[in-house]
Amino acid sequence: MKLILGLVLILVPWTGLLAVDGVARDRSVDLRTWQSRQADPRRAIRSSDLPLRISDSGSYYLAESVRADYLVDRSITFAASHITLDLMGFTMESGCTVLKAESDTAHIVVQNGTIRSYDCGAIELGDYVQLIDIEGYAGGTATGIRLGEFSRVLRTRGHASDDGSGIGVGRSSVVQESYGRAAEDGVGIGVGEDSLVINSQARAFGFGTGIVAGPRSVVKECTSVANWYAIAAGPQTLIVNSTARSLKQAALLLASGATVRGSSIHSAWIGVSAEGDGISVLDTTCGLGPVACIHAIGSNNRIERNHLDRGKLIVDGSANFVSENVIGGLIESGIGGGAIEVAGARNLIQENTISGAECGILFEDQGGHYYRDNVILAANEGVCGPSNVDGGSNIIPLMSICGDGVQQGNEACDGADLDGHTCISEGLEGFGLACKPTCDEFDFSACAVSICGSGIRRGSEVCDSTDLGGSSCQTLGFNGGRLKCGANCTSFDTSECCCSDGRPGCPVCLCGNGVIDPQEECDGSSLGGRTCFTFGFDGGTLSCSSSCNGFDLSGCIEFSCGNGVREGQEECDAQDFDGMTCQSFAFDTGMLKCSSSCTFDMSGCGWTCGDGDRRGDEVCDRMALNGLNCQDFGFDSGTLACAADCRNYDTGGCCRTSGAGPLCPVCGNGLREAPYELCDGSDLGGESCQSLGRPPGELACNSTCNGFDTSGCIGFLKQPTPTEKQSR
Repeated sequence: MKLILGLVLILVPWTGLLAVDGVARDRSVDLRTWQSRQADPRRAIRSSDLPLRISDSGSYYLAESVRADYLVDRSITFAASHITLDLMGFTMESGCTVLKAESDTAHIVVQNGTIRSYDCGAIELGDYVQLIDIEGYAGGTATGIRLGEFSRVLRTRGHASDDGSGIGVGRSSVVQESYGRAAEDGVGIGVGEDSLVINSQARAFGFGTGIVAGPRSVVKECTSVANWYAIAAGPQTLIVNSTARSLKQAALLLASGATVRGSSIHSAWIGVSAEGDGISVLDTTCGLGPVACIHAIGSNNRIERNHLDRGKLIVDGSANFVSENVIGGLIESGIGGGAIEVAGARNLIQENTISGAECGILFEDQGGHYYRDNVILAANEGVCGPSNVDGGSNIIPLMSICGDGVQQGNEACDGADLDGHTCISEGLEGFGLACKPTCDEFDFSACAVSICGSGIRRGSEVCDSTDLGGSSCQTLGFNGGRLKCGANCTSFDTSECCCSDGRPGCPVCLCGNGVIDPQEECDGSSLGGRTCFTFGFDGGTLSCSSSCNGFDLSGCIEFSCGNGVREGQEECDAQDFDGMTCQSFAFDTGMLKCSSSCTFDMSGCGWTCGDGDRRGDEVCDRMALNGLNCQDFGFDSGTLACAADCRNYDTGGCCRTSGAGPLCPVCGNGLREAPYELCDGSDLGGESCQSLGRPPGELACNSTCNGFDTSGCIGFLKQPTPTEKQSR
């Protein structure tokens, strides 16, 4: 787990830069509102200019494709910040890294083109970088695209060969609508902590990992396919509405505090490997995990409302909550054992529906588990293991019945069933351990001599280790200090007790001097490094008792989801979102909500239809038609448009050259015939280079009259020749 998640650090080496051009960087820049700076007119870069070192801020564009082989350097080095480079749809090739940056450069924007390196990484830039509509290819064992922190990658594809990785970015970055491909041992898409990967795809081969997400990151609406791990998530990472498929290993590898919600998992080995504490797997489907669909290793994990088809659920830890899961198809797939297999202690298994298994719930030890209201159908046995309960359909009460001779639930023992305990296991001697009639504790009266040092005060013992039977220095007549148990457990050791009344031979109590003396647990603000967390609380202020022989826990608190205050590891609580909005997760609009488990609910977030940028569940947006045209819908020509709701295409501007339907106009007559033509000859319908978001220049109509030729939008207006001037 540490090795996989450590790949993020390899992918992103520049997360520690602190200055740009000698000036301290403002790390409060909001990526959502950050706009690239463009000087006008832009400066052209041609093949003959390369290799090139850009030392001035401003806007540049590539005027032609750049071709090279393994031995030729055709690179661009950014030696200044606030630079925009438009590749104009061209391709750049170089023997080694094509686009790179010197240290302390930031705010670089690169858009619209293909970058190819034959033996190194394609793009290696620093912090606050934007890549838009880029295709990057790396050679050798290098990473295709590697950026620093606070970067954004939009509609970009990163490819790596050998052991390289596709896309790697630093902390607080966004990878959106992009694709990362890794070969051998690389990573398809890797992001640092507090980052967002949305609506993107990753593919990894060999022993590579599809997506690696650093702590507290979000992976939303992504698809990852890998031979090994499909998605490896760091602590407190959220994976939502995503698809993960592994061909040889676990589809999802989760660290402590991670959450998976509403996702689809497929694996040839293990679907979800939850290796930590406080992990949640919710509302997720899993198909065919021969070892397990879900394997939870740790404590305080939540496995709820999942659908497991031909894969079992294994719980190996303590205090885990397994509820409302549907599990089936194990016998048909040749998978034996229990549909739910439980080891550890104090796990609660309730309201699950199980079918087609050799055993519904298999308890592999006697760890005081609770199980109730599980519906078990078509199984050879309902509940198996030490707490064996036969059955077909089982509704098993949480509280067991004392006196039935079977220890289960919250019973310590029941009759002769002592749950494996003996006099010796309880620190005594002999063989006479019995159960009390109340079933809540053992009867030690028939056991022989107590064993001093067991930590449990039994029989004739006055004390045993820290078990002092409620005695203290004060109860023995001293004024303070720390009472200990004597070596033989038959008397107390008062050597660290003290007096404040000048009693001869008694050490003077020093409580209140702010120093932890030998007879003290604490003194004033000196707490010996202990905090409320030491005693299992979530926060608050720990204090020392007035006698210095113990701690005052009254100032410690336990957090509670639903009290309207965001505390501890809660993402939110009621209306307390810690300043986060839908825009914090790269959405444009909507209302962020808080779930009943105090995690972010982004179901109400969305994107703005009509801004010309196709995102999320939008089929199209204005001129962003996802590469489709009228011919894709069975027409011969015309102008395809996007519907007003951005959810459908508008074919009203499409036409046919013959047959039924609107007939196409004649392209080339110099007359723009809407809605079937966007332009015709010099009739551009009022559009210009600038209105299309391009640099100034000469806009032209294409040969089919359904699109514009922007090759003349190069940053300046072409000057007329003497002949043209004379004709005018």
